Amino acid sequence: TDIECQNMVSILGTSSFSSKWKQQMKATFDSAGIAYFDPYKEDWTEKDVEKEADHKLKDKVILQIITGETESFGSLAESGLLALSAFIRGQAYGLYIEDYPGDPKLDTNRARTLVREHIKKLNEQFPGIVYLADSIEDLTCFAKEHIA
Repeated sequence: TDIECQNMVSILGTSSFSSKWKQQMKATFDSAGIAYFDPYKEDWTEKDVEKEADHKLKDKVILQIITGETESFGSLAESGLLALSAFIRGQAYGLYIEDYPGDPKLDTNRARTLVREHIKKLNEQFPGIVYLADSIEDLTCFAKEHIA
């Protein structure tokens, strides 16, 4: 079902105040005149939760970036809900998952591998339901293509 969306990009995922990947993505969007929403705040409140939920339901493009900065179990779990919601609402959903540093057998790396495999299988049955990006730059290009 296509639901009218606002012409914005949600930049979701793992990050910290010092995350460099978001700075580069935002600079690219700024130079292209693309409006975006970044939910990251040092002091997250209940109002911020409501605002983020609204953007997840209304923005035309949803990006989720899971970096190696944190173990990211919450973001990995949320990726399925975001994929389903974007599909139902007719939003473009792009996902990038970076490996966590260290042992590939860590639970977080097993979870990342499993989510990637689920997405690949899902895309075989429903082509293009989730864009699984090769890099953050690739995901940025995906957003630019879908926001126009």
